[in-house]
Amino acid sequence: MDTVLFITDLHVGSHVSELAGVFDRAAAHRWRVIEIEHARTTRPLRELIERWRPAGCIMEGSLGASRSTEKTFRDIPVVHLDPDPRMARTARHTVSSDARRLAQMAVRELANTTPASYAFIGWCTKTVWSAERGRLFAERVKAETGKSVALFDTGWDMGDLHGSQTKIQQFLAKFPRPIGIFATNDYTAVQVADACTSLGWTSTADFSLVSVDNEELHCESATPSITSIEQDFRGGGHLAADLLAELIANPALEPQHLEFGPVRLVRRQSTRALKLNDPRITRAVERIRRDATSGITAADIL
Repeated sequence: MDTVLFITDLHVGSHVSELAGVFDRAAAHRWRVIEIEHARTTRPLRELIERWRPAGCIMEGSLGASRSTEKTFRDIPVVHLDPDPRMARTARHTVSSDARRLAQMAVRELANTTPASYAFIGWCTKTVWSAERGRLFAERVKAETGKSVALFDTGWDMGDLHGSQTKIQQFLAKFPRPIGIFATNDYTAVQVADACTSLGWTSTADFSLVSVDNEELHCESATPSITSIEQDFRGGGHLAADLLAELIANPALEPQHLEFGPVRLVRRQSTRALKLNDPRITRAVERIRRDATSGITAADIL
C-alpha cells in the first residue's frame, strides 16, 4: 500500500471536503493518506518525506507551501489542488475551482433583481483568489449588462467587525440602488448583509446579494438569509486523487489542468424579488421557506 501526503494550510473549511474527496478514492488506489497541516507542522517537510517516503503528494491551497516544497519533493509526483492562481499558471498538474463559472452564476442571479449598479466585496486581506473573482465578475457584468462594477478590495478587519461594517456601509452608500452585490465568500457576505441592514435597506428593493460556498451556518443565520453558490469541493478531491494516480503510474504524463465547478445556487431571501416590497411579506415568505416541513401553521405565519 502506497503512502500519499495531503498537505494543506489548516484542516478547516473547504479543505476538509477536499480531503474527504481524496479519502473517497484512497481505497480504490490502495493508498494510505496522511494529512499534514502546513501551518502547524513543527518539523521540516524534508524530514517528513524521509519518514513517510510518499508515492505522491496533493498540495492543497497555499502558495507559500507550494513554492517552498517544489525542490523538497523533487521527483515525487505532485498535484496542486485549488492553488493560488499565480501557482496555477506555473504548476504542471492542477485541479482548480472554476472561478469563471462562479462569476457567471452570480451575475445571472443578480440580474434577475434588475440592479441599478453592481459591487464586489472582497476578502478581508488582499488575496489573489479573491481579486480573481472580482475581476471575472466585473468582466461578466460588463459583457452582459454594459455596467461597471465598484470593487471593494482595500480589505477589512476581521478583528473589528463593527468598524469593517461601517467601512462597507460608507462604500455601498455611494452607488445607485438597488445594488447587486457579489461577496467573495459567505463570511464576507454576512458582514455585507449586516452593513446593508444597518443602513435601513430592505432586500431586494435596495440591494441583492450573492456569495460563494453555501455554508448554511452563515447563510441561514444572516438577515436577510444569503443566496450562495455551492462548490463541489469533494469532487475536486476526487479529481486530484485520480490525477495523482495517473501521474504515479506515468511520471511523463502531459500537464493536466482540471477544474471543478459549482454544483448549484441556493436561492434565499437576499435575491428573492417580490413584486410587493413589504418587509412583513418578505419575512413571512422566508419563514415558510425555512420551516415549511417543521409543522408550522397559517396562524404561525400570520
